[in-house]
Amino acid sequence: MTVVIGIFRVQRATSFVQALSRARAAAYIVWKIIDEPSKINNHLERGLKKDDFIGDIHFSNIHFSYPSRPDIPILNGLSFNVKRGQTVALVGLSGSGKSTCIQLLQRFYDPSSGSILIDGKQINEYNLKWLRQHIGVVSQEPVLFHTTIRQNILLGHDSATDEEIHQAAKMANAHAFIMALPDKYETKIGERGATLSGGQKQRIAIARALIRDPKILLLDEATSALDNESENIVQEALDRAAQSRTTLVIAHRLSTIRYADKIIVMQKGEIVEEGDHETLMQIEGVYYGLVQQQSLRQAEEEEEFEQEKAAEMLLCNQASSNYFDIRANHGSTIVSISPSILSLLYRSRNCTVSEEDNESYLFACSGEILTKRLRSKAFRAILRQEPAYFDQAKHSTGALCTRLATEASAVQGASGVHFGIIFQSLISMISGIILGFAFSWQLTLLVMVFLPFLLLGSILRIRLIARFERKDTKILENAGKV
Repeated sequence: MTVVIGIFRVQRATSFVQALSRARAAAYIVWKIIDEPSKINNHLERGLKKDDFIGDIHFSNIHFSYPSRPDIPILNGLSFNVKRGQTVALVGLSGSGKSTCIQLLQRFYDPSSGSILIDGKQINEYNLKWLRQHIGVVSQEPVLFHTTIRQNILLGHDSATDEEIHQAAKMANAHAFIMALPDKYETKIGERGATLSGGQKQRIAIARALIRDPKILLLDEATSALDNESENIVQEALDRAAQSRTTLVIAHRLSTIRYADKIIVMQKGEIVEEGDHETLMQIEGVYYGLVQQQSLRQAEEEEEFEQEKAAEMLLCNQASSNYFDIRANHGSTIVSISPSILSLLYRSRNCTVSEEDNESYLFACSGEILTKRLRSKAFRAILRQEPAYFDQAKHSTGALCTRLATEASAVQGASGVHFGIIFQSLISMISGIILGFAFSWQLTLLVMVFLPFLLLGSILRIRLIARFERKDTKILENAGKV
């Protein structure tokens, strides 16, 4: 009996050995990534830290190719200057190298050749962490976190006082709308700032960039995703923020850079035109063509908007409540629910049963059918909720996707293959007890004395595993939040 139990335990232990081997293989890949040395290390303490930092920028004959595409040149001998207090705009078609200039200034990459000077010093001579603290960046899509407005602004300078927070918000033209909110600066803005408009999110991002009082301000198409009304408010905040700073702007809407001190037109990594708006319009070159093309596009968009509006009015008058009308302009709805759909499809494909478990085939199929049905019903229930439901922290996109992926399949613990294993175990135990009483009732009673202890150990083990699973689920939900 002891030998049989020992063999059974060794057999069960082999599954843990396999799991350990898989964990070691996965850990090797993770540690390889962690230990990969970076060519640009921002944790080093050495480097220049200037007390009289001004922020004058000079690009001198810069050549650059991305490491993943070394044979494709992005910048070809690029040279330009930006003085303190100047606003210089970079314009051009996609792929001309505008955003690359922003990335080089932040030292995400180093140029292949040439030099970038700030206040007459090579950019790689500066302490990287210190340099980035003096650079403010406002991008097209602001990244806001699922916390309060105050905490989001503090991410720009974590030791700032409340007075400095308010001052930065005022400069970003955000203080007025923040004070109108119920909890003011302690208002939670939801996942990715879902409770705020695009213009409000952008102004908070500007305040976050300004709270550190940067000498260099980088604006990467900061207003291109906004409507006209929000664009005007945000542009006013950006103009105010650019005063007495070195400002480099990447512009999508050329109307926002009309009053820039200098406009640099780029093509295939080279400067083809340079000057202010009036000068470039008189030349009637590349910049003039871009302005005319954008004006024509805006007129077409306005016409399409009017046609869309008329079509929506017509749809409102039709009694078609039994069907959903999903058109091209509703793409954001499709994108927002796609993670859950992908999760549903992915889980549906996992109904695979090995040849070694043929006796559990029907149990496995029934469990997968139940999981699919529960996940489908849960997904439909989520889609029927009111918007206020998704404003709660526990109902964020990451949390809901995690629940769809894990909780429905967790029900299989009481069905499917697990139910088959439990059923087989009960039959085996009852049969063993009957046979034991038939051959030796004394030995059977002695063995049955230990059954309560075995059951107690199993219950404690299950509770311990459940606690760890809840902890893992919480971590996965938090990982899905931004």
